[in-house]
Amino acid sequence: MLKPAADQVSLLLDEADRVFEHAAYRDHFFATLRAWTNRRATHRDWAKLNLVIAHSTEPALWIQELNQSPFNVGYRFKLRDLGPAEVHDLNARYGGVLGDPELEALYELIGGQPSSCARPSTRCGRRAGPGASWPAGRSPWTGPSATGADLF
Repeated sequence: MLKPAADQVSLLLDEADRVFEHAAYRDHFFATLRAWTNRRATHRDWAKLNLVIAHSTEPALWIQELNQSPFNVGYRFKLRDLGPAEVHDLNARYGGVLGDPELEALYELIGGQPSSCARPSTRCGRRAGPGASWPAGRSPWTGPSATGADLF
């Protein structure tokens, strides 16, 4: 895959911390990513590979052998929390499935953590479709189905 590539190849891994709980292959998986990173320094074709690993849990809590961790090489970018206007904008980008009262309740509940702010919009959008209205008195934040597991 890398040899015939004329340009850079980017591998994006979102929610990589989901692998942390799988001890059977966690260490091997992340050691493989680290080996790929190390090969970039010595192999021309491997230098084309860019890894982007997104996670929300501190990797040092899960990875036993830090010398085999892909998380202690490269650059680290930490996302800041979104402000209320940015949460409204994010909702609009997902089709505006949540109204102002729901967005205010969401922000009060979880603040502006980017991943947590996006999940309800994507989940509700899949369930109701863009622009759908919720039955009177029943929003994604009220009623018997409004549990954390249901929303996230």
